[in-house]
Amino acid sequence: MEMAIRNNDAKHVRSIAHRLRGASLSCGSNSIVPFLNELEELGNSGNLATAPVVYEKATSEFAEIRSFLESYLQNSERAVEEKTFARAR
Repeated sequence: MEMAIRNNDAKHVRSIAHRLRGASLSCGSNSIVPFLNELEELGNSGNLATAPVVYEKATSEFAEIRSFLESYLQNSERAVEEKTFARAR
């Protein structure tokens, strides 16, 4: 996405945003969808002037989602380990 924006490649920005939006919706990561919608619309229009700003917002939101998921998975692993340990006693 970053390279497509840098190269002013509206077609690829649209295509990448569309795929990422679909994947995000499938995973329930809805908070990033508005930014991906906007990037897709910018790609459709061919005017990527504001795309770097929107991309930065999407990247920031993705970092939040990733942090949440990593924390959730770590806590889940810990809970499984505690249950396994408790059963072994």
